[in-house]
Amino acid sequence: MEPFAEQQKPSVPWHLWLTAVAAVLFFVWCFDLYPRVLTDGRVVVRTESGAGQRRAAGVESGDWSDISGSESELSEQSLTGGKARQSSDDQWVGLTEPESFELSEPEPEPEPSTDSGVRRASFEVEQSAVAAVQRALPAELGAGLSRACELRQRDDVLESHAELSSLYWKYPEQRQLLTGELQESARVIFLSAERQFSDPHIVAWGETLESIGREYELPWQYLARLNGVEPKELQAGQSLKVVRGPFGAVVDLSAFTLTVHMHGWYVQHYRIGIGQDGRTPTGRFTVGEKLENPTWYNPDGGVVEADDPENPLGEYWLGLGDHIGIHGTIDPESIGRAASRGCVHLGDEDIREVFGLLGTGSEVVIRR
Repeated sequence: MEPFAEQQKPSVPWHLWLTAVAAVLFFVWCFDLYPRVLTDGRVVVRTESGAGQRRAAGVESGDWSDISGSESELSEQSLTGGKARQSSDDQWVGLTEPESFELSEPEPEPEPSTDSGVRRASFEVEQSAVAAVQRALPAELGAGLSRACELRQRDDVLESHAELSSLYWKYPEQRQLLTGELQESARVIFLSAERQFSDPHIVAWGETLESIGREYELPWQYLARLNGVEPKELQAGQSLKVVRGPFGAVVDLSAFTLTVHMHGWYVQHYRIGIGQDGRTPTGRFTVGEKLENPTWYNPDGGVVEADDPENPLGEYWLGLGDHIGIHGTIDPESIGRAASRGCVHLGDEDIREVFGLLGTGSEVVIRR
């Protein structure tokens, strides 16, 4: 009898082995733990946020680089350089006339992700809603909105604003979609000194806001408001934010709006009142005179002095020639109506802004 002979162990019944293997296979199938390789070489893996969420990433043979990093590089490569810049001779380029513009083809957008590689459900719903809206829009408009969104995400404020400005002129019936974002970027570019997009103007000895305004074809009132400086406070060596003017305006009579622009770049729009019975003429006009507290010479006879509460011109007058102009009003209820003798009129705050933007020589286009 062998003293160290091993005791024979009872064998496990075969049907128990079969049951265990079946259980493991069922567990893998039920919880989808194995990766799937698609026909285009992408690998689909299960995320930690639920059975219904998956993620696909292009992986070359033997290359398991970080997925989020790959997507970031892809996004940078897919976006082209911008066109809306200032040229070397300080001329704003990118848009020229507020008419029609060509839109670029839509670029494919990379799938957004968190650092863990899990797609956010809220973003997924938001993108679906945006996509649904864009599908209901003209193809060019949808492409332009996508392009502007990409540029905005890259903080390319000028290029995004140029893209949206072109859409504003080309699709007047869709302006409600555009004006919110346009007003925000216009505020940064044209109405605030917080951010510079070109070299500032350094005030030289003897310069005034008026002389600087003439150099850049801008009203001195605009420079004063933009930089928060009074004419008497200007000092040599002071840095001023400037843009290359002049500003212009487009009056759409049928929409009761006046839009201020700079070489086609949207700046701001306002509600207006117009002449009754089609009295407001159409065409291209030039601001010939700017008056504060104007005197009104009634075509039917009589004169109403400046600052008279009965003066229908309000506080500001921009003369366009032939007794036609842009002015304020003492009747706020007339805004949005055809009620004047032929001039274009705005509310008190609006005409003050327009007066500060349009200078002598600014072009005003009036159209139906």
